[in-house]
Amino acid sequence: MAEVEYASVPSVVFLVPSFAAVGMTEAQATEAGLDFTVKTNEMTSWRSAVTYAETASIAKVLVENSSDKILGHGAAETIHTFSFAIKYGITAGGTGQQCLCVSDHDQRH
Repeated sequence: MAEVEYASVPSVVFLVPSFAAVGMTEAQATEAGLDFTVKTNEMTSWRSAVTYAETASIAKVLVENSSDKILGHGAAETIHTFSFAIKYGITAGGTGQQCLCVSDHDQRH
């Protein structure tokens, strides 16, 4: 039986606001001694944020500086894309959007 690789398994709680995470947290990346950058993007103009009148909605991505590897992500609307990127080693530049708000469907209006 194959061993499960948990690093790319996302966790999402669909509340208002929603919470999501996949990969490492900032604390885990720091503890592991990794040199990384935290990239954020405000998502208050996305349809889901507008629908629920969210005043604070962000996507956060942790990117390893030396390899451009995506270490972690947090945003429910795009969690599946980043889960896939972490699983298959797709770099931040490889997402085509510097890994901020990539999705298979555009939720902006």
